[in-house]
Amino acid sequence: MTVVSDLSTAKYGLGVVASVALLVACNAGVQPALGTSSVAWSGDQLGSKALPPSLALRLTNPAGFAPPTFFHPGRRKSWLAPEAKGQALLYTSATADGVVEVYLLKKETFVGELGSSVLRYPEGECAGQRGSVWIADYEESIVVEYARDAASPTKILNDPKPYTWGCSVDPATGDVAVANFYSGGSGGGSVVIFTKGSGSGTIYELSSYYVWAPAYDNKGNLFVEVDSYSAGPGLLELPKGGKSFMTISLPVKIGFPAGANWDGKYVVVNDQNYDGLDEQAADLLSISGSQATLKRQVVYTDTCNSTYAQVTQPAIYKGQYIGGNIYCYPESEFRIDIWSYATGGNPLSYINGDKYIDDSFGQTVSE
Repeated sequence: MTVVSDLSTAKYGLGVVASVALLVACNAGVQPALGTSSVAWSGDQLGSKALPPSLALRLTNPAGFAPPTFFHPGRRKSWLAPEAKGQALLYTSATADGVVEVYLLKKETFVGELGSSVLRYPEGECAGQRGSVWIADYEESIVVEYARDAASPTKILNDPKPYTWGCSVDPATGDVAVANFYSGGSGGGSVVIFTKGSGSGTIYELSSYYVWAPAYDNKGNLFVEVDSYSAGPGLLELPKGGKSFMTISLPVKIGFPAGANWDGKYVVVNDQNYDGLDEQAADLLSISGSQATLKRQVVYTDTCNSTYAQVTQPAIYKGQYIGGNIYCYPESEFRIDIWSYATGGNPLSYINGDKYIDDSFGQTVSE
């Protein structure tokens, strides 16, 4: 674990420089390339004060910097314990380790990890048909399917666009929608849809936006949370059978996107920076045409570092809101928090505490 710790610390430092540079450039009306520092910066420019939460927000998020390609932990063999078979399993990315960790959700116990020679920098996951799980790898630009209870991949899709970030599966058709965060340099992102989880994919360019993990609803409509320097955060929809995305008018302001979900009734827009407080919020929306109506807003907090909670691509499962709080890093307590989806507040429980940071940028549940 020593190597992983060193790498995580180094990446944390790079994130500080890039995030400050990005925010300074944005304030000046300049759009810098992600992962680069176009503004000279030194720590004493902030004076003697610690980084405020608004800057710390971007330290481990690709909107602040692109994960360096030279941070590569050693490859690890994939495995699943026998007790994982037939159970509800939580899959969560551990990007600093280059694997996806698997937990028995009911008992909150570690039962395996997926890695092998396939994954390099896993980000988002999504549950597929018949209990399969798809994993989006940010660096390899692939989406990998693992069948139920399998530790070896059954299918690998080559993403024609770079920076594969998250995914969603249409439960009716098996179509796999993949979000590509951006295209490199100052270019925007895209969504690629693989019909029935196969083929080369159909590309939908979203050139003005950075794109977070998508979500299909029960009617085959696809929703993606986006961000741009000109318009700020927002929500787009690709209606079932549609040829292009349309903008959804939101009744709430998103502080910093975290990906979309479908909870079985509502489209859920997740916010990593609710009301500028560095707390997590889920906005439950009813969509009619191009207009969204807010049905409920739930705020999630934690105790590891003030009340801060930041989760990217959370899982919503049977009344639970589940995700890795990347804000626990200052306390060296990486957490996968399990909140009450309906009431929010502090977590009901958490697992995987007291470990080195894993950069958990995505999670899903398969059963």
